[in-house]
Amino acid sequence: MSTEQIHDDVLKAPNLVFTSGASANYTGDLSNLNGLPAIQIALAASVANVYSQHLLGTTVIDIHSNEINANSTTYFQASLFGKPYSIGSVVSLYGYYADTIERATEGWRISKRLLVFQGPGFVGNLSLVGM
Repeated sequence: MSTEQIHDDVLKAPNLVFTSGASANYTGDLSNLNGLPAIQIALAASVANVYSQHLLGTTVIDIHSNEINANSTTYFQASLFGKPYSIGSVVSLYGYYADTIERATEGWRISKRLLVFQGPGFVGNLSLVGM
């Protein structure tokens, strides 16, 4: 599965990425998301006024000895471009996802996600993200 497909699945079909009872903390207004509907609605709203590109980098996965749980860390760089596109209308974000993953009959799914910002946090035209 490509990273583009994973990004699209998070927004359009989160059941392919998250467990039904998943929780996610993307910080700020996206801090306490519990369950697939909350995750899908909040993430879709967060990128409604921007085009986004997420570069997923190094991923480390630690599968526990029970082989039904795992922890993973995935580093990312996200760029949010204003709609309509104009020069200077971009915000860059840097950080990593700390995920707890569970094995189910349909495959591995994220049961808990924590986004951790690194470096300067938000860089660029902060009006794109309401700051």
